[in-house]
Amino acid sequence: MFRDGVYKVEFSGVPGSGKSTLTRELSGEARIFDPLRLQNEVFSQGFVVRALSGTAPRVARKLRERAFEKRINGEIEKLRMMRPDLVDTVSQAVRDVENEPKKRKEKLLFWTLRSQVLSTIAEDTLSGSDIFIDDEGRAHRATTLYAGARRFHQMQDYLHYTTGLDLFVVVDAPNDICVQRMEQRKKGVPIRLKEASDADIESYLDASREIADRVAEFLSRRGVAILRVNTGEESRFRSLQRIRDEISQMIC
Repeated sequence: MFRDGVYKVEFSGVPGSGKSTLTRELSGEARIFDPLRLQNEVFSQGFVVRALSGTAPRVARKLRERAFEKRINGEIEKLRMMRPDLVDTVSQAVRDVENEPKKRKEKLLFWTLRSQVLSTIAEDTLSGSDIFIDDEGRAHRATTLYAGARRFHQMQDYLHYTTGLDLFVVVDAPNDICVQRMEQRKKGVPIRLKEASDADIESYLDASREIADRVAEFLSRRGVAILRVNTGEESRFRSLQRIRDEISQMIC
């Protein structure tokens, strides 16, 4: 059934579970946009693309990226003025994160607010029949903000601001598979785990999994559809097919 407003899908899960791989696979399909395709869509509608005609592709891409980040920074400043309650909630959560240097906390605050404004930009840019998917979006940020101390009450205060979400995909895999993937790809490893011991990594993965489950429970009570995928138990093809089926049901 057609409705007025872009459909929003967010992916969450422990590091190394495969959520980014699944998101990339889906984002190449018609009507499904991730932040990178959203960036291109924003400026295909405006003067920037016309102004860049004839510019070397790599230079043009960099200029689009800078212009998009400028738009994001502008939206964040607007968010600070219009939603100080949200900004205060996020700021407090960031301050309470333990064992993180100041610069890391500043980045954490920026990326959490960035996930909020990306959702707004998607609403302003995409049509009502389009789907915006976000790997590590607004709801997923709770796993970064609250996994360490398991501050569930504060987490619920933050999640009240994750409105307009249609589908929340929780991606999981056994800890040993997650660690193996992170080691093989040399990416997807949270900064706090770069120098961590095996025991600390196991503990963080377990805490992230618990937070993701609690986020899913909270969102389910608010009417958000929840889909759980375990990439350690099923093939990537099967996982993608289940996600596509869920999206098809959502938009019909």
